[in-house]
Amino acid sequence: MFVAGPVFVAYSCKAYSRVVDGAMDRYERLRRAEAFADGHHFPVDAVDMPEAIDIVRAAAASRSGWKLILARCAPVRRRRQA
Repeated sequence: MFVAGPVFVAYSCKAYSRVVDGAMDRYERLRRAEAFADGHHFPVDAVDMPEAIDIVRAAAASRSGWKLILARCAPVRRRRQA
């Protein structure tokens, strides 16, 4: 299971904000997400680019992309043993 750190979450949110900024519809969000995937790299090594690209693509295809990013980057909760 992928565990996202705060730097990864911040960069993923920034990438998604650039995808949705000015996009008029879902198709434009998807086009912008593909453009991000084709040529963008974050300036730090702490970001797993394939995972960030996957998250941004999924968020662009979703109606509630921010919620999807938060869900995918949330820490895994473990159940307590009784």
